[in-house]
Amino acid sequence: MPFRLRTFGGLSLTGESGPVTGAATQRRKLALLAVLATGGERGVSRDRLLALFWSESDAEHARHALTQSLSALRRELGSDDLFLGSADLSLNPALIDSDVADLETALARTELERAIALYVGPFLDGVHLDHAHGSPEFEHWVDAERARLAGLIADALERLAVGATERREHRRAVEWWRRLAALDPYSSQIVSGLMRALIAVGDSAGALRQAEIHATLLREELHMEPDETVLAIVRQIHIGSPPPRDAAPRPQADLTRGPIAFAEAVVPLARPPGPRHRAARKGRWVLAVGSGLAAAAAALGALSISRSHARAALDPNLIAVAPFDVFDPKLQLWREGLVDVLSRDLDGAGPLRTVSPTVVIRRWRGRGDPEAAATLGRATGARLAVFGTVLTAGQDSIRLTATLLDVAGNEVLGEVQVKASVDRMDLVTDSITRGVLDELNRRRPIAANSYASVGSKSGPALKAFLRGEQFYRRTAWDSAVAYYRRAIAIDSTFALALSHLSQVDAWAEPTSEHPAQAYAFRSAAFNKGLAPRDSLLIVADSLFEALRSFTDDAAWWAQSHRLFATLATAAERYPDDPEVWFQLGDARTHFGYWEGITRGEALAAFDHAIALDSGFAPAYLHPIRIVGELYGPAASRRYVAAYLALSPGDIDAEGIRLASRLMALTSTRPPALGSLLNSASSDVLMSALDALPEGADSTEPELEVVRLIVSDRLTTNTRTRDPTVLDPVFRRSLMSNAQAFRGHGAAAYQIAGNRFPDLFGELVALGAVPDDSARAQFERWLAHRVAPAAAVGLPWWAAKGDTASIRRFVALSDSLAEAGSAQERRLRLYDAARGGAYLALAQRDTGAALRSFETLPDSLCGGCREAFPWTHLTRAELLTAGGRAEEALQLLAPGVPWWPRPLSVLTALAQARAADRVGDRDEEIRDYRFVASAWAHADVELKPVVAEANAAVVRLAGQHPR
Repeated sequence: MPFRLRTFGGLSLTGESGPVTGAATQRRKLALLAVLATGGERGVSRDRLLALFWSESDAEHARHALTQSLSALRRELGSDDLFLGSADLSLNPALIDSDVADLETALARTELERAIALYVGPFLDGVHLDHAHGSPEFEHWVDAERARLAGLIADALERLAVGATERREHRRAVEWWRRLAALDPYSSQIVSGLMRALIAVGDSAGALRQAEIHATLLREELHMEPDETVLAIVRQIHIGSPPPRDAAPRPQADLTRGPIAFAEAVVPLARPPGPRHRAARKGRWVLAVGSGLAAAAAALGALSISRSHARAALDPNLIAVAPFDVFDPKLQLWREGLVDVLSRDLDGAGPLRTVSPTVVIRRWRGRGDPEAAATLGRATGARLAVFGTVLTAGQDSIRLTATLLDVAGNEVLGEVQVKASVDRMDLVTDSITRGVLDELNRRRPIAANSYASVGSKSGPALKAFLRGEQFYRRTAWDSAVAYYRRAIAIDSTFALALSHLSQVDAWAEPTSEHPAQAYAFRSAAFNKGLAPRDSLLIVADSLFEALRSFTDDAAWWAQSHRLFATLATAAERYPDDPEVWFQLGDARTHFGYWEGITRGEALAAFDHAIALDSGFAPAYLHPIRIVGELYGPAASRRYVAAYLALSPGDIDAEGIRLASRLMALTSTRPPALGSLLNSASSDVLMSALDALPEGADSTEPELEVVRLIVSDRLTTNTRTRDPTVLDPVFRRSLMSNAQAFRGHGAAAYQIAGNRFPDLFGELVALGAVPDDSARAQFERWLAHRVAPAAAVGLPWWAAKGDTASIRRFVALSDSLAEAGSAQERRLRLYDAARGGAYLALAQRDTGAALRSFETLPDSLCGGCREAFPWTHLTRAELLTAGGRAEEALQLLAPGVPWWPRPLSVLTALAQARAADRVGDRDEEIRDYRFVASAWAHADVELKPVVAEANAAVVRLAGQHPR
């Protein structure tokens, strides 16, 4: 082998005569080789290389620079064949190999000890591009790849340690546990495994030393106490009763873990930290679509290294379809396309289920042969595997061979061969599916005559759909939309293409709700004969779009329950499918509030999707904001780094990159802010606003973004994908809500006045509206019989003891209920009921008020949901005052839906006070920090609240540091 690239513990290149020197070893050139080495046989696209190394250059200069670098490496290393491929580049394995490629191959062959021997240090340890050629995208990619490879090694070490323990090879187990503990010294599971192994070889003193080291690390660096598992082993040593022999920890899936390595400790949270917002599938500040989230069972700071573990047994009804070997470049689409189509065709045939195509593609290594297929089956828990080849057979024909393998016995069960026109891949996949089922039916009953299909008999439509899927994975929304539309133009009944177009259209065109809904509903109409997984997700997508209408109909609740039940069924049946978990996270983000689902639960679903397939770019979009709100801007920026390392191809990537830079600012309106924002388009600014965590940063970066969005530089002639930014009403709403959320009530009131009733009610609560003005406005709404607007006066009337106005409101609601439509009747009856609760509060009968709030008919109508945040806050305050603070915390856990608003901060304040009552210091300090950060520069009327929050943070930091 002429050249060897070393990437672990550093970065260097050696040849047959020793280390390579000269121009070829310039840092960027070696880094380019390292990126290609990680791409393996599949290679790395030129676009991704441009994004990693030349993201700051325009397209023409970047392409030229890449071409020059490749040519220079060929010249300096003396080979024109150094690189293979054109659009996707890879290293020629005959001329240059690498330790990272060898490690991946060793893991694919389950040669765990060889893989561990290759891992002599972190990937590209200490490697940075020089200042002149620095690239944040490359640095982010290195971080993500380093974490991924460290996770693979941790998994291999744990498998070796557990295996040695089970075989009673305790000295070997000590070796593996010790190396694993060096990688992750904070893990109580790992330390307990090492302690048990040391006890087994008679070194109880060594086990106690490990416990002491572990406890010291946790206390001094993370301010945590050791896990009870470790303490129990220590107690057993002291009383002379060693732990049971079978107590060795076993690898197990962790749904809260993702693929990003973060430094903070993994600390389970009992309840969510504070409020939340938002909107449409894309999310917008002032669109009235909910998103209820908050943390439960998520890791502090975010995620730890992802570890995929071996399954205890192979599932006889689970089948993995491997990528086919394709030798004609013109047919490369079908290498992974056949995985997608055949998986859908076979899923649901009798008891069969298929491994998610994205999981297969992520884990596949090697060529299409029994050994590689068996490795894939063992890695995914599938007893059955399909692999094969695609060859040209004439000018327009192909010959496809598919082999069915029994993974457990490494036995070929049968082979299917098909020859057909390349334009009739639908016939090819049908024939392969039937052949595979026939082979299985010879051995056990699988399916009689029927089986699922991808949903289209058109080869060109199928080809366009698969192209769209590739762009969808990379969040290249515009390209995905174009290919999905092409597929539908060819086959208007193609349900899967319609469903995915619905999802992508909602991201690409965030204000065009009706086309997205129309696509989803058409998809549901053609949801026939599909695989169970696809059918479930199409049902979920149509329900998602129906809920986005946010109707007042009581049927909304039934649809909401059905959406989450459908996704729960999908997750239970397909627990290793990243798209299922992504859809579940998306639903929890937008509609979880109404089901009592927290932000932490939404984040956990996204994290599980990422853990299953860290290359699925859509799964990162919502977590960037959610994790920032739960754990701060630093945690958010880690997700940003992982997302940008995938070289996403959408406008949101520019906005997210800008948001990350804004989160890194350390002061309000620094000199660099203008240059950072002034060149950004309105689309980029809106995307950045979407990604900025709500209230997590006291520097108020979103206010500067909003100021530019509503500035005069945008005119009716401005080209934008989101025309709402040109609407004067939208601009006024956006600016006033942003100011109000930050506690600048006077500025918000000056902008909005009484134009937006919900905001007006919250500004009254902030003390930004004089009492006379508030009283007069509420009176006007009552006099004009505008019940929905007048309802925002209920908390203020109750606080003032104004029983007369509340009685007038109740009477108005009752009269409107009698004369209105069925939907209007339900809304007004609900208003009358909550009016009665506030009336009791105005009469200072808190017991009666609480009973009334607790018996409100919340499910009376869909539109009643709009009243929840205020009524929940009032009810929670009564619960806390009545000694039921634990119930108050549970009630407020989902936070506040929709856009950032003052009510979000008021709710966090109520949570903090309730947490103080029950002694939940984690919750208390988290919520007080949110209040202090959100209102750090608030109006003088709010200074007492800010002082309370800051004092609590100081007090709690001393008592309970984190």
